[in-house]
Amino acid sequence: MRSYGVGEVSGVGAVLSTVNVPFTGVYDPALGGTTNIKRFDVTADGSKLVAVGNFSTVGSPPQPRSQIAVLDTPTTGSASVDSWATNRYDAAHNDCAGVFDTFMRDVDFSPDGSHFAVTATGAYAGGVFSGTLCDTTTRWETNSTGNDPTWADYTGGDTTYGVAVTGTAIYTGGHMRWQNNPFQGDQAGPGAVPREGIAALDPVNGLPLSWNPGRTRGVGAQALYATATGLWVGSDTDKIGAPRETHSRIAFMPLAGGKTIAAVPAATLPNDLFLAERTSCSSGGVLYRVNGGGPAIAQNDGSPDWTTDDAYRNTGNSSDWGSPAAVDSTVPACTSPEIFRTERWDDGSDPEMHFGFDVPAGTQVKVRLYFADRYSGTSAVGSRVFNVSIDGVPKLTNFDINAAAGHDRGTMREFLITSDGTIDIDFGHVTENPLINGIEIIDAAGNGPQASVGKLLRRPVDVNGVPTALATTANTAIDWSLVRGAFLLNGNLYYGLGDGGFYARTFNKTTAAIGAQREVNLYDDPDTGERIPFAIANLTGMFYDTATHRLYYTQSGDSRLFYRYFTPESEVVGAQEFLGNSSVDLSTVSGMTLASGQVLYGSSVDGALRSVPFSGGAITGTPTVVSNDNTWRYRAIFVPNN
Repeated sequence: MRSYGVGEVSGVGAVLSTVNVPFTGVYDPALGGTTNIKRFDVTADGSKLVAVGNFSTVGSPPQPRSQIAVLDTPTTGSASVDSWATNRYDAAHNDCAGVFDTFMRDVDFSPDGSHFAVTATGAYAGGVFSGTLCDTTTRWETNSTGNDPTWADYTGGDTTYGVAVTGTAIYTGGHMRWQNNPFQGDQAGPGAVPREGIAALDPVNGLPLSWNPGRTRGVGAQALYATATGLWVGSDTDKIGAPRETHSRIAFMPLAGGKTIAAVPAATLPNDLFLAERTSCSSGGVLYRVNGGGPAIAQNDGSPDWTTDDAYRNTGNSSDWGSPAAVDSTVPACTSPEIFRTERWDDGSDPEMHFGFDVPAGTQVKVRLYFADRYSGTSAVGSRVFNVSIDGVPKLTNFDINAAAGHDRGTMREFLITSDGTIDIDFGHVTENPLINGIEIIDAAGNGPQASVGKLLRRPVDVNGVPTALATTANTAIDWSLVRGAFLLNGNLYYGLGDGGFYARTFNKTTAAIGAQREVNLYDDPDTGERIPFAIANLTGMFYDTATHRLYYTQSGDSRLFYRYFTPESEVVGAQEFLGNSSVDLSTVSGMTLASGQVLYGSSVDGALRSVPFSGGAITGTPTVVSNDNTWRYRAIFVPNN
């Protein structure tokens, strides 16, 4: 077997014996190829070398190192194989295209040598679903003992070649069309951010920064070199920049005149907490509230609870989707989004699905029917169509939820009915199966449960999160009860709404004045409109960790902590959702924030404010009650970070 190695030469060109480490084997014997080192880089202090290429073992005796290896290269003594290792580039752990005897393309150390970035080819191969690292840019910690990269940015099936790591960006060049595109191959999927041929990534989380000059893609920019004054780009094409300029095969992108990335300091205590009030609701003449296919739901807002549908239906199957859906503007504020978590559907057996409710004859009522098509197999317009009659009179004919409200979105239809003693609701098949998520029957003499308008409150807390004064009203410009989790960074307030959108406004921490609302681009699938898996309408708390560039959040009824990446400079939200580490049950969170290494969160059950330590991306330890005045039930809690 042939072997290759790295060597060192003196200032006069003599080969030195201190670096003599053999590289042997090939990445995949079935693909063959020649053992080689494709690219390598050395830390600024010369103590480490990282190499990528077509090999499977390194050192003597040989140690397994598939396609990538790190060497210790001390100033005195001989070089040796470093303990750093991963099997994520082994043939057994990848399904990259068989035309590549190695899918590694380039590697570069950070200026301080603490980490390095790797670019790769290999085709889509299932992306994040398969766990492969084909067509990715990845970050690896030099002193890590773990097996996985710190992050992986998927292009969706396009190669990245050259890579240059600086203190503020990781530059990549290739023939990629997108970044943050883990879910689809050779097309833009949910979250895909357009970046043609060249990109700058956030070094902490891998999301694309706003810098987007573009270049004619060709095969790729195979050589990137960062200097103190700018970035050199070596390419097989001659057009780069916006607008395109001619720079045949080589271009220089100066730092002068560029954008400075603003620092995002962590929030500290003592500070003011801003509190988005929850809605309180009236009873509103509700006669029936029925949750289709699901359990009883306690409202806890002053309006009647929802019951199961067992006493009112004749047949039907049930489905539980695990979390509520986003809703459109037809759904009243006092309607629990939890009803869209489950559904009752008719499988077509005889008789058709029917619901009956006893209401005194002559009583005029409002019948509200709630629908959401959440099944992926009927996401297209026309794939689920059905009829609904009330007391034998057609009310919805050829009703298509997807056409009316969009897929995976809750909607409501209301009808004024005079009862003949029983309100009968019947469903009829047209295409696929009819379904219902909830039924509400309200005495028409009332208006239904009415929601109060939520205010934004301000309440100071000390270094431990203990309130030092009562809450005061800070802002009434909008209905703050509509907010679903929020965090404040450098004067920008980010928050979710019940429609499933992610929004931002400017926010003055002194006056609490807010600017105009604008929607943060989540880069929905351009073909289907599918959104990244981010249950925004279901959020109960949210905070941003400046150390990890992660957006942490909790969801209604779920005990777990979730996170995804977020880069304030570009406002790009990571396409992937990850499970965070938490020693605490977070199922009853009612607003949460992070400051001075403490997560402060309210409880929808007992109304207490609790503090629990947060470090290294994890909630650890036992929560401490810092306020038990029974007021801490909020849609969001946020704190200024500057």
